[in-house]
Amino acid sequence: MKLARSFCADEWIEDGVTGILVPPEDPDTIQKAIRRALTDDELVHKAAEIDSQTKRERLDCKMSKREAIKMYEYVHQKTSS
Repeated sequence: MKLARSFCADEWIEDGVTGILVPPEDPDTIQKAIRRALTDDELVHKAAEIDSQTKRERLDCKMSKREAIKMYEYVHQKTSS
């Protein structure tokens, strides 16, 4: 369960499903979100299941390696010209 609203949090967190997005400058909202995370076991367990699946899909090492190689080949091609 994640509590955040920061750079790229929206890419990883679906508010109320895989975490709770809160503005960092709003202590009342943060307090409510923490209380919800502490009391809503169903939300926390479901979020953990979805988060695990998302990590497996998005952080696949083989895919990440291929993407990194493509990026380095692209940069090399552009700087070698």
